[in-house]
Amino acid sequence: MSVEALRTYSFRGPASLRGQIDDALVQLEQIGEDQEIQEWLGREFRLSLLRRLTSTKSVDSGSDLVRAAVESLTEATNRVASDLKLVDEYAEWAELDIEGEEFTKAALEAGKEIWQE
Repeated sequence: MSVEALRTYSFRGPASLRGQIDDALVQLEQIGEDQEIQEWLGREFRLSLLRRLTSTKSVDSGSDLVRAAVESLTEATNRVASDLKLVDEYAEWAELDIEGEEFTKAALEAGKEIWQE
């Protein structure tokens, strides 16, 4: 086994990125090892990274790529964690609203203004 020399990579980013990284680490731990959720997170990460790399016309250095990857991971983790909360909330609501009455009432109320015009 050969030992490879180590190099430190760094990049400039907003001061808030440290907090976003910390939050993402906590969320990753909470997400756990569920394979379906891990695959979902992987898809979100790839999409976020591709969006970043294509919106930035070029990646000039390894630092640019590392920053894009870190920001994409924090973004994807936040998105999945947020959506998981909504899934849980919807499941709780669905248990209480077996007949779908609340959904129907809410949909009718939301569309009331459109139909009155």
